[in-house]
Amino acid sequence: MKNILMALTVLMAPPVWAQTYQCNFTEPFIQVAANSELGTVAFRVYGEKDVQVFKASSLTNSEQVLFTFEGASFSTLKVDFLKLGNDGMSDKVYQFEGVLSNEDGTQKLYGGCQEKAALL
Repeated sequence: MKNILMALTVLMAPPVWAQTYQCNFTEPFIQVAANSELGTVAFRVYGEKDVQVFKASSLTNSEQVLFTFEGASFSTLKVDFLKLGNDGMSDKVYQFEGVLSNEDGTQKLYGGCQEKAALL
């Protein structure tokens, strides 16, 4: 019984072990891939082939992972493990809510994120 409870605890715990998250945002249409192990955040605007990659630091706890970076119009990406996300345009429900914001927090984009195995 004790082993079953331990297994359930592990299965139900927030996915803090994930290293790469792919997030989708609309208005503007942006796809973001963030990797906590590599320390990168990559941006691609839908319809464009170019990907911009920025060096990032990350801080993870049981509720979220927060990526901070410089050189883009946004400077933070928060992946919230406690909320479901959506891209604002479709009926798709993502594992987590993603929030992109600028340095002073006056501009925010809300979207959906999911665990991924590789960058864009």
